[in-house]
Amino acid sequence: PLVSPLRSQFAYYPANVWHKRLSYAFFMLHLVGNVRRSAHRRDIVATQTYVNWFLQIAMRTCFLLKRKYAPYCKWLFKAFTRLPDLPAGLSPAIERVAGRITMATITEELYTIADEIGAMANDSGVIDAVPLRKKHPMFWSDFNSYGFMEAFHEQINGVLAKKSPYEGPYDLLTANGNINQEIMKTAWKTLKG
Repeated sequence: PLVSPLRSQFAYYPANVWHKRLSYAFFMLHLVGNVRRSAHRRDIVATQTYVNWFLQIAMRTCFLLKRKYAPYCKWLFKAFTRLPDLPAGLSPAIERVAGRITMATITEELYTIADEIGAMANDSGVIDAVPLRKKHPMFWSDFNSYGFMEAFHEQINGVLAKKSPYEGPYDLLTANGNINQEIMKTAWKTLKG
C-alpha cells in the first residue's frame, strides 16, 4: 500500500521532463542534415556514423512520444518494433536503412523516417501542428527539427523552461559531444527569420 502511490509517480517522466526530452530529441533529429553533408562528400564512414546515431535518436524519440522508457541500445530496435500504433512503414524503413546504406538515396530515406516521426508529434495532441519541412538558406537539413524543438520547449514550465533547448540529456548527446549552443542559437534565429 505504501509503495503503490510512489510507483505510479515514477511510471514515466514528469510532464516538464518529458517535454524537455522531446524538445531535445527533436533538435537532435537535425542529424539528417549531417548525413546529407557526409553523403554529398561521398564519405561513407562519416555517413554510416551519422546514420546510426540518427536512427538511435529517431527510435528514442518514438519511445518518448509513446511515453515509454527506451531500453539500452542493444535492445532498442527489438523493443521499438513492439511500440503501439507506429506508422506501418517506420520499423521496416529503419531496418532497411540500418542494413544497407545507399549513398544516392540515404537522405531521402532518412527524411521519410523524420517526416513520420514529425507526423507522430503533430498527432500527439501535445503541441500545435508544426510543418514537417522548412526551406531555409542552410543546406544541411529541410526537416523542421528546430520548429519541433521549439514547440515542445514551449510546453515546459518552471525551472526547466529557463534551460536552453540546446542542452539535453546524456543519452541523446553522447555520439556528438557537446553542442556549441551559440552556433545553434544563431542558426535557429536565421531559420526563423
